[in-house]
Amino acid sequence: MLSNSVAEALRVSSESANKLDDLVARPSGLPIKTVADWMLASQWAINASVHNSLLTLFRDNFPAGAFSLLRPVFETLVRVHLIAMGDRQVIEEMCTDRFRIKFFTHPEKVDNHFHLGGDFKSLYLRIMNFMHSAVHMGMEQMKRAVQGRRLGAKLLGAGNHRPDRNVHNC
Repeated sequence: MLSNSVAEALRVSSESANKLDDLVARPSGLPIKTVADWMLASQWAINASVHNSLLTLFRDNFPAGAFSLLRPVFETLVRVHLIAMGDRQVIEEMCTDRFRIKFFTHPEKVDNHFHLGGDFKSLYLRIMNFMHSAVHMGMEQMKRAVQGRRLGAKLLGAGNHRPDRNVHNC
C-alpha cells in the first residue's frame, strides 16, 4: 500500500503527464512548421506515454517495471532539449535513425545552452547512479541461493545439466 504522500505525488504527476499527452495528441494547437517541430511534439508524446506507463506500474506495485522505464524517460527528455537547441546535426541524425545519446556530453551541452547551472547533468547523474545500483540489486541473494554451486546446475536441476550449454558461475 502506498503512503498518502506517495499516492498524492503519483496523482499530481499523472495529471501533468495527461495534460502534456493531451497537448501533443492534438498538435493542431501547437505551432508546428518544421520537421524539428514535429520531432519535438513526437518526443514529448513518447515521454508522456512512457511517463504514464511508469506511474501506472509504480501505483500498481510493480516498482521494478517502473524503474526500468527511467532510462527511456530521460532519453526522450535529452532528445527534446537537443531538438529545441536546433542542432542541425543532431536533428539530421535523428531523422536518419543514426542518433545515439552521449550521456557524458549531451546533458552538459543542454545545461550550457539553457543556462541550467548543472541541474540537467545532476539529474542525469542521479538517475544513472540509481539505475546502476538497481542492476546489482539481488546479486548477493542470488549468490547465496546457489551456495557456490554452478547457477546452471541449480536452475536446471542436478540431473538436467546439459554440457552443451555454457552456463557461467554467478
